[in-house]
Amino acid sequence: MSSNNNNNNNNKQVKSIVRKAVQLGAPMYNSGDIAGCYNAYVIAAKEAANVNPGSPTSEALLLALQEAEAKKAPKKGAWVLRKCFDLIMAAQDDSSVSNSSDEEGQVESLSDLLARTIAKGSALFNQGDTKGCYEVYFDTAKYACMQEKIAQSTVGQWLEAATDEAMPMAESKDYAQGAWILRRCFDDILKARSNWSSTKKTSDSSMHFFHNMSPRKSSITLIGIENPMMPPSDNDDRSTVDTDGGYWQDEKIPNTSDWEIGTCIADFNHILRGTIQTSTHKRFLVTAPDSFVGSDAVHVLTSLGLAPDRDMAVMKCQMLVAGSFMIPIGDSAGFQDGTHLYRFSTLDEMKAQLEKFQKKAPHKEGSQQAQLTLALQITLREASATTTATTTTTSPLQPLSSSTTEEQQKGVDLAKMAQKAEQVISIKDRTHLLKTYPNCFVGKDAVATLVQQHVCRSKEEAIEAMKELHAVGLIHHVLYHHGFENKQLFYRFTAPGDLRKALDAIRPATEVTRHAALVTRYQQHVGALNVTSILNSFFGCTDKEGWDVVDLQNWRNNMKRWGFGRREDQDDVMVERLAPLALTTSPEEWWDGLTPEEQEEWTSPWGILAQVAIFDQVPRSAFRGTPDAFKWDDLAIKASKLAIERGYFDTAYKSTLNQFLVLLPLEHSESWEDQKLGVSLLLKLLSTVAIQDEGLSDYEIVKRLEFSKRLATAFLEHAQVIAKFKHYPHRNGPLGRTTTLEERVWLASDLVPRWAKSQNPEDASKNVIQLPVIPLKKLTRG
Repeated sequence: MSSNNNNNNNNKQVKSIVRKAVQLGAPMYNSGDIAGCYNAYVIAAKEAANVNPGSPTSEALLLALQEAEAKKAPKKGAWVLRKCFDLIMAAQDDSSVSNSSDEEGQVESLSDLLARTIAKGSALFNQGDTKGCYEVYFDTAKYACMQEKIAQSTVGQWLEAATDEAMPMAESKDYAQGAWILRRCFDDILKARSNWSSTKKTSDSSMHFFHNMSPRKSSITLIGIENPMMPPSDNDDRSTVDTDGGYWQDEKIPNTSDWEIGTCIADFNHILRGTIQTSTHKRFLVTAPDSFVGSDAVHVLTSLGLAPDRDMAVMKCQMLVAGSFMIPIGDSAGFQDGTHLYRFSTLDEMKAQLEKFQKKAPHKEGSQQAQLTLALQITLREASATTTATTTTTSPLQPLSSSTTEEQQKGVDLAKMAQKAEQVISIKDRTHLLKTYPNCFVGKDAVATLVQQHVCRSKEEAIEAMKELHAVGLIHHVLYHHGFENKQLFYRFTAPGDLRKALDAIRPATEVTRHAALVTRYQQHVGALNVTSILNSFFGCTDKEGWDVVDLQNWRNNMKRWGFGRREDQDDVMVERLAPLALTTSPEEWWDGLTPEEQEEWTSPWGILAQVAIFDQVPRSAFRGTPDAFKWDDLAIKASKLAIERGYFDTAYKSTLNQFLVLLPLEHSESWEDQKLGVSLLLKLLSTVAIQDEGLSDYEIVKRLEFSKRLATAFLEHAQVIAKFKHYPHRNGPLGRTTTLEERVWLASDLVPRWAKSQNPEDASKNVIQLPVIPLKKLTRG
């Protein structure tokens, strides 16, 4: 308790010294006595640094003094120290709120409150509810100002000024501008807090300027007082909220991942370089060739709709300067709107900046350094035209030669052994130290089973066989920590997807036995394309009865399982099971290799659905960010058109879900004629099914209408893009196509449709999009 009191006393003393310095120095600066102001700030900084030597505040002040001295100019040095003083006052204002409770952990800091408010308000703003966003922001600002310690602080003055400025906007019904005034104030407070935290060598949490935050989830209240004006936090009871909503491709959400933000920064750089006309500027005795003024960059971003206002454009340009995409000329520090001069950096300067970032790697996810590192990598990769990372297709599987050698035969025999072992060994989810390991077996039990089932003649033979399976990669320890041992250790049979990865990395000429074992085992898993197995996996059922279910829950379950836009609850097991089937299929040779009977099956109503599943849907999830995601599109489009031509679309399916599936390849097509056909049929379909109400509850009717609206929006958005660009710009990277300036402007916009973010190569394994919940149940209750 005494330690806390000492810290509080020290903070108050530092704050008093700093505040008096500003009160003394600012008038001197404004009257022209810049040297006097600088000297006053230096004396105060030294005095404040000695209050509690070794503390974060002291370190920050000493660093500021060093930087100010290095400037060798009183004007620049005075501003360095003044900024440090402002950060100290703002950060300590926030800390005083955070630590004002005797019970640790029971107080939500102002930073957390503002972050949570932004998360709530930005979602409303992006959905078009600017009034709701304004009200959330305004209520929080007024509530915070009601707290005595905030009201008496610098932060409180900022909040009061912002609310006073925002109120007239709201009174004139300009809620969007009012919301932005408050949002900028919140961002300034959070930025001050973030910068202060970085001086304490804590994690670097960059301010995302794409109208998003990632706040810590919290349901605690500020200073222990219940606040009826605040929206509920993520931990509040949501029993009345429809948690099944939000898995549709037409959702527009802000850029949130490092890859998305990094891509946007790289696009902004490219757009500005292609738009701004540089020229020679003269400032005093300095001549700056190939330069431009800051207002030019701000104008480009605002006029193209890439920033809602000039302040937001400045924030984006500040990121470009921080990443050395733009270089200030003369006395400019950072980026400022107006007549300050800048130039575009050279490739060497960007490479040098990238090396600086990489030396400090790894960067925390969500940090400015992580985003700028990605932006620089993307820019330099495009500049050097090294697109091999995103244009390399999956190599075809190399079959075994017709004349099998002794080494190859050994590999084939090992694969057959693995197949027999998998059939008799007990495989299930197992738990160790409170952690569950799915689909595994116990080494000791496996040995005993192989002997009992007469797969092996003795315990020694079984152990040796399992060791050989492990050596060639057909089984592995669940954590890859052990070879095979006759112990109570957990093992798995290698999954088809991992077998394929191993085959892609292997050199058949030097690893003959292993290659033969992996190829044979992979082919055992994959087999040939089969309509029944594909549809059972795709619909998550065991027989034909599950292929055409007329039920709203069927829509929910399958839309989630298929991972539209990469949902976190996608059935990755289903994708892993079906993806290898596609890889064994040549788009050019598959159809001609079928017998007449097989062709008939594949052109039946169910064969059409199987083609859409395996050629259109599965590749987009399994091979995200690579050309293979679109490799089989022509087959899927041909199947879709055949279903329409033969009348399957109109008459063959009871479920409207299956009718929708038939149209998906047309939605994904880059042909305008295909788009017109798909849109016309979808709207015709929705004109009838959207208003079906027989046997449905009120909730289901509302939900069906919601589905219909979103489906129509998604289809029309796809068609709009094709009509404008003649292809999908977001596929340019994976397909190695050149992106035009106009396409970059579209891709860099904050609210580009969700489906246009679905093929990010660097985020292929983790690009999980979480969407806002749609509380439709509230419409049908009470």
